[in-house]
Amino acid sequence: KKGNTLKISTYWTRLQYKVSFNYFMLSNFLYFNNEFEPIMADKVINVIQFHAFAPLRLKNFYMDANLSLQHSTRPDISLPLFAGKLYAAYCFRIFKNRLNVQVGGNLMYNTLYYGDAYNPILHQFYHQASTQVGNYLYFNADITLRVERTSFFFRAGTLLAGVFSFKYFTTPFYPMQGRNFEIGINWKFFD
Repeated sequence: KKGNTLKISTYWTRLQYKVSFNYFMLSNFLYFNNEFEPIMADKVINVIQFHAFAPLRLKNFYMDANLSLQHSTRPDISLPLFAGKLYAAYCFRIFKNRLNVQVGGNLMYNTLYYGDAYNPILHQFYHQASTQVGNYLYFNADITLRVERTSFFFRAGTLLAGVFSFKYFTTPFYPMQGRNFEIGINWKFFD
C-alpha cells in the first residue's frame, strides 16, 4: 500500500521569535523492525510537535534557545518528549577593534526514549525497544578569534562525557566521541 502523510502546521512569529505547532497523520507508515524486516503500521500514527525558538540579544551577549515538545500516538515512531538546545556567546573587540573575540558554548538535552538503531549493512535505521538513549547533558565550548576574513577557533567538545555517565549515545550501540579538542583556521576567499 502507498504511504500517506498529512501535515497541518501553524506558527507565530514576532521579531525573531517563533513558535510553531505541527500535526502529522501517517497512514501505511513503513519502517524496519528489530529483526530488520520491513513492517507497515496497521493503524494511523499521529505525531504532535510544539517548537519554540527564542533569541536573546543584550549588547555583546547573545543566546539562542530551541525547545521542542513532541509525542507520537504509537511506539512505531520513537521520539523524545522534550529536546532542547541552548547556544550562548559573548562577543567583544580588542586591538583597536581589529580583533573580534567570541567566547561561547552550547548545551543540549533530550529526555530518555527508545531511539532507532542503525544497521550499517542495510544503511538503514530500524525500530528497537530494548535500549534507551538520552537523559543527559551535552556541552561544547568554543573560542573564535576573527581578523577581517580569517578566523581562528578552538573547540572543546562533549565536555561532560564521563561526569554523569559513560553512556553517551544518541543512536543505540554507537557511542559518541568522548571529550575532544579541535583547533582550526577558516579563511574566506572572495573573487
